[in-house]
Amino acid sequence: MLQLFKTPNFKFIARRYYAFAFSGLLTIITIVSIVTHKGLRYGVDFTGGTLLELNFQSPISTDELRGAFRNLGLGNATIQKFGEGSQFIVRFETQQGSSESAESTSARVVQQLQSYLQNNPPELSRIEMVGPRIGKELQKNATLAVVIGLILILFYVTIRFDFRFGTAACMALAHDVMTTLGFISIMRIEISIPIIAAILTLIGYSVNNSIVISDRVRENRRKTTKDSLTDIINHSINQTLTRTILTSFTVFMVAMTLLLLGAAAIKDFAKVISFGVIMGTYSAIFIGAPLVAEWEKRFPSRRRR
Repeated sequence: MLQLFKTPNFKFIARRYYAFAFSGLLTIITIVSIVTHKGLRYGVDFTGGTLLELNFQSPISTDELRGAFRNLGLGNATIQKFGEGSQFIVRFETQQGSSESAESTSARVVQQLQSYLQNNPPELSRIEMVGPRIGKELQKNATLAVVIGLILILFYVTIRFDFRFGTAACMALAHDVMTTLGFISIMRIEISIPIIAAILTLIGYSVNNSIVISDRVRENRRKTTKDSLTDIINHSINQTLTRTILTSFTVFMVAMTLLLLGAAAIKDFAKVISFGVIMGTYSAIFIGAPLVAEWEKRFPSRRRR
């Protein structure tokens, strides 16, 4: 196996308070960002409405396209440019009291744009429609999926190791979800089904890192009775450091490939995955296992496994 470090002996546990302080700062930044932006941005998957992906023959500015939309009477329409300036994603919120269907709305928008921009008419390459009632149900189910996932992970890690490791793993996962939401808020990424899928993927990835370290801690505790749990945890993190970094780097490179070469619909997914991989690696090393060490320091266990 490729070894990035020959005999690593970094003092991760000794510096855990710096990591705890840094994570606290990230949490504060997340809360401030969400409050400042008056909550997260939800896409049409959750709010209900219509999403159009428009392709123009030649590049067009956002202001020029917004000017074309100005007199359409579509309420709060958001315009997002990607690619070389000729591709746009336009989102419309569901209009209260409107009898016009989403299909009719999209057809009218494209027809009027083609009439208004005769020298550079757009083509409709994608359309998504979600009713407001379905959007609320998806919002509820997405939150429930994340909560149930954390509970099941707590149960699994507790059974496989012990309650301390299970609790620490879940706290690390909660940290990852929280900081990722902060990233989503700061970057003004809309919460959609792919973004929820990214968060659930990160939860699974992060817990895998925690389990690898926890398993090595269990093995090392069986080999020695002289070292303290803090020393064993620090040694175990160092032993798995190369594996953790290489795995994270591989996932990160795949996510970056999607970000650079993927279609517009998957770019936000790739952004969240890229950031989440970094935070998942950080939390496994500096949050999860160090929390167990801190717990052992304050409330020493009565028996060894």
